Amino acid sequence: MNISIHKFGGASVKNAEAVRNIANILQTQTAGNPCIIVTSAMGKSTNKLEKVVAEENEDKARLELEKIAASHISVANSLELGPDFTDEMWSLFTLQNHISDPDARYDATVAIGELASTRILAEFLKLKGYDACWWDVRQTIKTDSRHRFARVDEESMKELGEGMMSLLNSHKVLVTQGFIGEAPDGSTTTLGREGSDYSAALLACASDATEVNIWKDVQGMHNADPRIFSDTVTIEKLDYSEALDLSYYGASVIHPRTVKPLQNRNVPLFVKSFINP
Repeated sequence: MNISIHKFGGASVKNAEAVRNIANILQTQTAGNPCIIVTSAMGKSTNKLEKVVAEENEDKARLELEKIAASHISVANSLELGPDFTDEMWSLFTLQNHISDPDARYDATVAIGELASTRILAEFLKLKGYDACWWDVRQTIKTDSRHRFARVDEESMKELGEGMMSLLNSHKVLVTQGFIGEAPDGSTTTLGREGSDYSAALLACASDATEVNIWKDVQGMHNADPRIFSDTVTIEKLDYSEALDLSYYGASVIHPRTVKPLQNRNVPLFVKSFINP
């Protein structure tokens, strides 16, 4: 089974128009083959959720969380996902003050962003006729107990991917989250900021994917940031070691931990533009 991974960051799911764009991209990019969609939180939702965690006044924190929920519901309404789905969205956005450990509370709170964005995307794809389903990535990515920057046993990914693959066998498109995982005690963990690319690589290992596509707001990898410099050159092809070196030395297009799992299994990685596919 030829399975492709498609990872979309926050900018590519920031509003209703962006969600529609993902549906259009999938129509032309997957050729009817099964795929796993890995999605970050919408826009700057993670930053906003971090402020909720930092707010010591519970009433103010709840108000801020309600504002974030309302922005997601506005997107859902624009996509015409229906009142039942709106109720489901509201239920996701609850304060995590019952968690005493501050780092565990941070992870549980910021994870709401990925859980919400993937719910919206999965529901919209189903509405548009895709054979899509939603998957809680915490059932597949198991981590240690280190909150805010959890470590993953990469060697266990194939075994842990069995549940996810069983679902993908009966659906064409599986939508799931980047950035989050689950500790041995069942609590939510996060993989570090910008960890969604790493999630895509892990899920490629879990599914024996034939390729990973990371969708960005730039046209592939350049020798400098094209949003800052006007005379950049596109790097057409890199081997894994070169990509690893570039990521460690500051190239923000690919997360440093993303490359190694793909190198170990010789899975090709493509960097594409969701603005101009």
